[in-house]
Amino acid sequence: MSRCVLYIFPLGLMLLWHPVMLGAETAGKTSPIPQSNEEITGFNMDSKTGKIHIFLANGKIVIPPDEKDQVDVSDPALSAGGLNLGWVVDVDGGICCGSIPTMLVVYQHDGKIRTFQSKDQMIWGWAFRKGGHQVAIASGAVHGSDVAHYELYDIRTGRKIGEADDAIDDSKGMSYVHRKADSPLPKWAQGLTDATGQ
Repeated sequence: MSRCVLYIFPLGLMLLWHPVMLGAETAGKTSPIPQSNEEITGFNMDSKTGKIHIFLANGKIVIPPDEKDQVDVSDPALSAGGLNLGWVVDVDGGICCGSIPTMLVVYQHDGKIRTFQSKDQMIWGWAFRKGGHQVAIASGAVHGSDVAHYELYDIRTGRKIGEADDAIDDSKGMSYVHRKADSPLPKWAQGLTDATGQ
């Protein structure tokens, strides 16, 4: 299938035809999109459709399928060397919460999609680790606490290889639970609540 793609360059507009690979429904934790091993050279978030468009070195564009209950995507990042592309899937949180980021999706250069569901209610931050072969996720409550839970996964296998929690300071009672500023976290978990992606 071919799609018309509009590129905007500093000197004007250019209309190009690119082959587009459309993915099938995601089944379970891993979903293959037929593809050869191709470096991911870039991506674009379509603000109208809420979909990610993945650009491959062979000139193809991949549009992964929506995840269950997906209303939007956010926080995309490309790993070093174009190995993997990750983004967060937001679901409807109702009147009180708006959209809530609950799942990390990673498109791998071999065309497989791996999903990582947050242990707690929402994903606060995430980053690629070990040259894009691992992903670390910080998650926690939507309201009422800034105590995070951290998980480290091998992307290829989906296996959890690390887990940590913030040290808790509840000296003012449970309604004021906060993470301790000096809580020792593993190196892979540090900085996850400050930035996303790299």
